[in-house]
Amino acid sequence: MDTELSDVLIENSCSSADMESCADTICIQHEQMICNSCLSNKHNKCMTLTLSSALESVDLHSTLQNIQERTDLLNHTITTSIKAKEENILLLKRKSKEIKEEISSFRQRMIQTLDNMERDAHLAINNEIGRMLNNAEMDEHNLLIQQSKIEPLQQCVQELLINEISEKSFRKLIEASGIQKGIANFLSSNNRLRQKQDAEFQWNGLIRELQEKYLIPTFGQLKPKLSLTNEEMPDIASSIPNGPVIELYRRNDHCIDTQNMIIDNNCSIKKNSLVLKSRFDTLDIEVNVQINRGCFISNNRVLLKDMKNSSIYLLNVEDETFQKRCLEHEALDIAVFDSSRAVVTLREGGIQIINIPSLTPGQRIRCDGSFYAVACMNKKIFVKTSYRKLTIIDITGNHQKTIETEYAIDYMCVNKNVIYCSNYCKNRVFAVTTEGSTVFSHELASLKGPVGVTVDKRCFVYVAGWLSNNIHQFDEEGNLLAIIGTEKDDIYRPMGLSYNSEEDCLMVINKGCISISVYDIMNNDKIGH
Repeated sequence: MDTELSDVLIENSCSSADMESCADTICIQHEQMICNSCLSNKHNKCMTLTLSSALESVDLHSTLQNIQERTDLLNHTITTSIKAKEENILLLKRKSKEIKEEISSFRQRMIQTLDNMERDAHLAINNEIGRMLNNAEMDEHNLLIQQSKIEPLQQCVQELLINEISEKSFRKLIEASGIQKGIANFLSSNNRLRQKQDAEFQWNGLIRELQEKYLIPTFGQLKPKLSLTNEEMPDIASSIPNGPVIELYRRNDHCIDTQNMIIDNNCSIKKNSLVLKSRFDTLDIEVNVQINRGCFISNNRVLLKDMKNSSIYLLNVEDETFQKRCLEHEALDIAVFDSSRAVVTLREGGIQIINIPSLTPGQRIRCDGSFYAVACMNKKIFVKTSYRKLTIIDITGNHQKTIETEYAIDYMCVNKNVIYCSNYCKNRVFAVTTEGSTVFSHELASLKGPVGVTVDKRCFVYVAGWLSNNIHQFDEEGNLLAIIGTEKDDIYRPMGLSYNSEEDCLMVINKGCISISVYDIMNNDKIGH
């Protein structure tokens, strides 16, 4: 009965009107304030407590103080937990960024590795196929020479077969065949010229013996060459030569290289045309610095770019003092815009303007696309923006023109509205005008892995051969003038080139990007004239 009554009373608490007349009584069982009416009617069987009696038995001050301490402790705990959670969130965000950056870095390294593998494979294939083509051209050249010798001989023999054989006609045969030595040896050994029997000499026997002893050894026998099978194909990767190879064949009026590119009348390839002026190692700048691109500015100073990070350097060639600046993005190429400004390409980061005196970054040019090789001329910026596209913009980023090129551009320079370029993978040196028309395009056997390109005040173009370890000099029309630097000049794995018009000297980023050499250029007149 008590339980049933209590359950009913729970549902019959005081109304708001009753609460206004409530006494200071609390129903302990139902945990609510009750009025006098409820106490007598609804809660008559409940345990109750008056507030006045409760206050008499409780130390209110201590209780409140205890409550305050507990709430303070709880608040401190909550605050500490929130701070810890915030730190964990920041740590997770930082770790997330680091992981993303590491993944991006790994991706870039993989792309670079794959690019290098593709480049080396293409180069090896080009080298081997080029060697095979050269051999085929040499064989063809030799066959043409033999053919040119045989044709007059055939004509002479036909005349002798038709007409009566005489001493005059036989002399003509001797002259046409070019076997005077064989004739002399034969006649001398038989002592036929000094004997009276000459009139009775059997010319047919002489011709037959000459053919067997002298004609066949002189002209040789043509043996057909079988095509190579898969098993006989050479190991291309192991056939990359260690040094430069230059082979020249002469004809009456021209000097021709193995690719049949006419170089010049009566020309000759001269080497050792560089005189070392100064040299210093990148280790003198900082540890683990690898410079792959640079450009001369005024007062014998050079701007240099580290290939491993986003650092650029302003180096004084004479005293080897330098300034360093780290950019926000990786620098890919650098070029001088004017006396006080340079431009640096940042891939997807756009083009960064650099104040040369202070080496501080200035305005950032942001355009669509990625930015790689760069050169400047007449307040214009020429930049490679995609695989075979060259874009021309001004210093504010306004687009002026886009040029399609036959090959991708790895390095370039600009002079007199002509853009001189190199392509490493295709082993190609080429030039186009600012209107997009081709000036020349060469693939030379002596220039392997073309990289750095620069032009001097005489409009001579210089191209570095990364794999051939040499530097080629062309005129502005693309004619090869000279190989001006080789391993004898301490040229090994050259990459970036830059010309100093004030000193008439050439900077070579050398020895696989760990050394910088400055050379005086000698014998700059056109060789062979």
